[in-house]
Amino acid sequence: MFASISSFFSNKLWLVLLLSVSLLTACKDGGSDDDIAPSPERPRVLISNPSSDTTVLVNTEMTFRANGSGGEATSHEWKVGSQTLAGEKEGNLYTLTHTFSTVGEFKVSITLTNEVGAVTVERTIKVEEPFVPVTTRLTNGEQKTWKFMSIKLNNTQEIIEDNEKRHTLVLYAQTQDTGNLAYNAERLLNNQAQSFVRGRWSLHSQESRIEIKDIFDRIMQIEELTPTKMVLKDQVTPQTAIWYYFDAAQ
Repeated sequence: MFASISSFFSNKLWLVLLLSVSLLTACKDGGSDDDIAPSPERPRVLISNPSSDTTVLVNTEMTFRANGSGGEATSHEWKVGSQTLAGEKEGNLYTLTHTFSTVGEFKVSITLTNEVGAVTVERTIKVEEPFVPVTTRLTNGEQKTWKFMSIKLNNTQEIIEDNEKRHTLVLYAQTQDTGNLAYNAERLLNNQAQSFVRGRWSLHSQESRIEIKDIFDRIMQIEELTPTKMVLKDQVTPQTAIWYYFDAAQ
């Protein structure tokens, strides 16, 4: 009986030893987790400057910075609007220096690519003209000559006459919201080639409207005013408006 029990345990011991050797051999043949190559991943990128959409002035030089991570990128590409640019790369830092020479809204993006795929991030940049006070835009700070370019009924039907395209309006600054003016109408009147009318101008309602006396004798809405262009709207009746387009004389 004791011999049988001893034989039983002896057989069990050999079985355990055989199983242990098999497991060790399997582990050796299979290798460790450290020997398994990691799966490639798509790159990631974050624009750090600017950190959000922003507004800049025209002709401003701006440097964009983006930080890459994740899978290593094999190529990168910046875009400003429809323009493709290379920029610079140092390690995982990508930079682009660009000057915005025109007013408008532009999408600026960077794309990183590798064998797994591509990733793109972007910022919206609004480019504006520097702020110039209304009076300065009207008069250049002292005086400014505006040429009649177009007169439209309800901003659709052109009603300017050929001789009126030679008319000019000269605005003189006196205070921040008032001044004198001279209207030069080139037309034959009593055999005179030129006819001048002098008057006054003044700004109303937080500088969004201008009153021109002794010529129109009306308060007009300033629809557009830049250093080179002026558009005035005269709401004659609820249904009728006359739009005056001027260009700054060179």
